[in-house]
Amino acid sequence: MPAVYDWNQIVEDLNRLLRLYTTPIGMKLFTSVEEMEQIPKIRRPKAIHTTDLIVAMAVRLGWTVGITANVVGLPQIRHMPSARVCSQHHSRGKTASS
Repeated sequence: MPAVYDWNQIVEDLNRLLRLYTTPIGMKLFTSVEEMEQIPKIRRPKAIHTTDLIVAMAVRLGWTVGITANVVGLPQIRHMPSARVCSQHHSRGKTASS
């Protein structure tokens, strides 16, 4: 294995070989808002958005977007068990596993 990877070439090769039609994105659940805000160039929506628009911001604009339950437009999303668990733990400064 090489000591240094040419990430630009790897990404170019993957896009060419896999024939991707859209930019892949990743999602991460942070243990706190403060930890999330440490990500360089993170953008935090000020208005309420639907989850598909938030994903589109990442895909189409190449943004790193950080959200919390209060900016998600559909009430049913805000009340999903994972969102409730995260919000309850975040308000107490704990992780979901603690």
